[in-house]
Amino acid sequence: MMGSSDINSGDVSSIGKMCIVQAIGDRTGVDFQVYENHRSQMESALAAQKMVSDGVDLALLPVRSDEASAAIKILENAKIPYLTSATSDSVISSSKDGLSIFPRNSDQAETMANYYFEHFNGRPLSVIVDEGSLYSKQLSDQFIGNIHLHDSTLPINEYRIVGDSLPQLPNMSGRVVFAAIYNPKIALLFRRVREDGNVTILGTDSVGAHREFLRIVGTAADNNGSKIIFLKNWNNQATGPYAKDFKTLVDQSCARRLKEADFGTAFSYDIASLAAEWALSDRSVPPLQAFRQSQRTSIFDGQPFVFSDLGYRKAGYVFYEYSKGDHAIELP
Repeated sequence: MMGSSDINSGDVSSIGKMCIVQAIGDRTGVDFQVYENHRSQMESALAAQKMVSDGVDLALLPVRSDEASAAIKILENAKIPYLTSATSDSVISSSKDGLSIFPRNSDQAETMANYYFEHFNGRPLSVIVDEGSLYSKQLSDQFIGNIHLHDSTLPINEYRIVGDSLPQLPNMSGRVVFAAIYNPKIALLFRRVREDGNVTILGTDSVGAHREFLRIVGTAADNNGSKIIFLKNWNNQATGPYAKDFKTLVDQSCARRLKEADFGTAFSYDIASLAAEWALSDRSVPPLQAFRQSQRTSIFDGQPFVFSDLGYRKAGYVFYEYSKGDHAIELP
């Protein structure tokens, strides 16, 4: 039996994840037990405790890093292996315990620091940190560390979010702002800085739910010269030998509950498919070892799942820019 966390019956993203996992279970006969976590750390821990008491063979965690960390501590103590989409460096304490289908945050931080020097070297730099988010604090520290590897004398202004309120910011016009924060906070930050104009936000893949971002920001023909450049693991186009199967599942099994496939639906497909592949084998190889040996490819890039020694997938990123209108443009 597989345990899948991060399901919230009232959340659109979670509905898509649940639909895909259940569709793969129905097709393959694999028993996927779904647990609600209500997008919170406490509920994630409770879901993990229920997985332990139910005796699941493998835990699937299509969740944010903060939520995954709460669940993983419990799973590791119970010796239950897990497969996750979380990316914080501290999520996986040992690759013997679990694997992530995405690169770790420090890879993002290095990529974004390099991008700053390639495209904005010389412009004043600020960093926005969410004090309540391990993800934000870790990524911000790693980004600053990578910046100082390039130039140890570069001044960086840090501003910290406490609770739900944005910090009191000075006029940010002309600045580059690194912000590893989730929606809705990153959308609220963009609304704030575009009042100053000519501000560039460098965002990580946490901007991910772009539809939510646009609902908060609102579309505009001109955002006063301000823009957000962010990286993602996906360009929203399924690719490789399993792309058609993914589209078929979405169209045939999820069409009534899901308008279109999104990021969460896509990585849930990859995670559940890997898990089902192992469940249908003779199980002579432990799940994490089987994932490393699998010839299956990801629908994100059509490439095999190759995991680092630390337990994170080795893969590249796609850069996007949002500056006006109602969509983001993929950058070369």
